[in-house]
Amino acid sequence: MNEMTEIRRLWDDVPEGTPADLAPSRARLLTEIDGRRRPRRLLLRVALVTAGAVAAVQIGVGLTDTGPPENAADLLERAALAAAEQPDLTPGPGQYVHTEMRTLRMTTQLGPGSQARQLSIPYREERWEPADAGRPWLLRERSLDPMWDQGVNDTVHTTSCDSAGTLTLARLAHWPTDPAALRPLVEREAAKATAIPARERLWHTTARLIRESAFRPPLTAALYRLAADLPGITLTERAADALGRPGVAVSFRYDGLRSELVFDRDTYRFLGSRTVTTEERTKRMEMPKSTPERIEEVTATMVKFGDTPEKARERAEEMRQDREFVVTTPNGVVTDAFAIVGIGLADAHPPLAEKVSHVTLPC
Repeated sequence: MNEMTEIRRLWDDVPEGTPADLAPSRARLLTEIDGRRRPRRLLLRVALVTAGAVAAVQIGVGLTDTGPPENAADLLERAALAAAEQPDLTPGPGQYVHTEMRTLRMTTQLGPGSQARQLSIPYREERWEPADAGRPWLLRERSLDPMWDQGVNDTVHTTSCDSAGTLTLARLAHWPTDPAALRPLVEREAAKATAIPARERLWHTTARLIRESAFRPPLTAALYRLAADLPGITLTERAADALGRPGVAVSFRYDGLRSELVFDRDTYRFLGSRTVTTEERTKRMEMPKSTPERIEEVTATMVKFGDTPEKARERAEEMRQDREFVVTTPNGVVTDAFAIVGIGLADAHPPLAEKVSHVTLPC
């Protein structure tokens, strides 16, 4: 049996803990929140599952008697309180952290003349990231839309230099979980994002780290508390992740877009993230003429999905010329989305697919 077969879903329901199981955590939490405006009761259920070469952590957290969050900082504090009691998923030497995700990506489909439309394509993504610094890691992707499915695509990521200056899962495993000690590390990462405006750097960096640190809930909790101090964050009461799971979000607006971190309404578990347009956006696209090989490839694809060979060749003929398109995205459209499906440990990544790309990360 493949070692990945037994990976459990992180967010599946797990059995209710016994009073004896819950008592130490409840006492510790009630002591911590005494006198502070936080959720009054936390029900924590934890199950550690080991199957062959795979270990997965399953968490269910139920918060009761709280009422809805009043603002973004309140939501992040509740999420931090819930995450702080969850255990780290600790990989051993040579192991990988395996994460399964769903994503939505917006793509532009060009039509005849200057016509174009934008589509949201769902994908399944999996990552196998090594616990040891400097080792390659694997990204596996496949479209879930039959019209866009081109089979499994693997990308192997390597680095050509000492990874000491590169943020990796191995380094995140050793980052502090105290917000004061964590802040300068996050600010140092944000300073690298020189391609985006300064006011956006801390938000985008913190949001990325929250997604990447899912295997370390105590670190994620500290990141939530840092995010609570960011200027410009707001509460969005209705949101959803890439799986369509409804939730409540912490949002940040920039450049006609709203970036959201989405949480479960009841447990405040992190579900995923998405970006939504807050105004109509128009862009002009120039498409240079295609190569004969590309034209043949597109023609074959159109025949595959129902066009006659004659109709497909007629439609592809425009690709022999330079073209210009105007693409309009309405207000309220999801331009990208992400959802965590499951996370666990594996002793190895699976055999590579037929389609493999290799990426060397810059130093």
